[in-house]
Amino acid sequence: CELINRRVVSNYDEIKKEVVINVNSLFRGKTFTHMIDILIILFTNAFYHSGYIDNLSDLVMNFEMTETDTDIILKVQNNLAEFVNKKELKETVLDIQQKLEECIRNREYYNYEGKSGYIKICKILECNLSCQSYMEFGLTVEENAYYIMIEMPKRGMIRKEVQNESVVN
Repeated sequence: CELINRRVVSNYDEIKKEVVINVNSLFRGKTFTHMIDILIILFTNAFYHSGYIDNLSDLVMNFEMTETDTDIILKVQNNLAEFVNKKELKETVLDIQQKLEECIRNREYYNYEGKSGYIKICKILECNLSCQSYMEFGLTVEENAYYIMIEMPKRGMIRKEVQNESVVN
């Protein structure tokens, strides 16, 4: 993921990243490639919609992946530049939520464009990984950051459990 992001965003290394991975399982090969696709969409959104595209050294991204007995939970949060119009962003979030609900209800992921990649994420989760997921996203309570949380069942996604310590970067 890091290598791909460096190719997509020339000054990617300037971004302040806090990464916490607390997963004690190995993903199946096909699952892993789809997870990479999801992560690239999430990171790309942070680059381009945070308001820091011209000054990535001010962008702070928090990434967390945790595992419960039944689920894998992805959380990505990034700060927002002062000039980002919060009212407009809230309206965009509501629009994306409505489009997602319509896509899920109609099971049609190809006829919609949400400009966030979230419809593609839903397609990956439902069609490619065959899992029902829960997605929540929007502004934090303080309205100074944007977050997304995706919770998905690990059944069928995991190859095997391993003993591993948490990795923190």
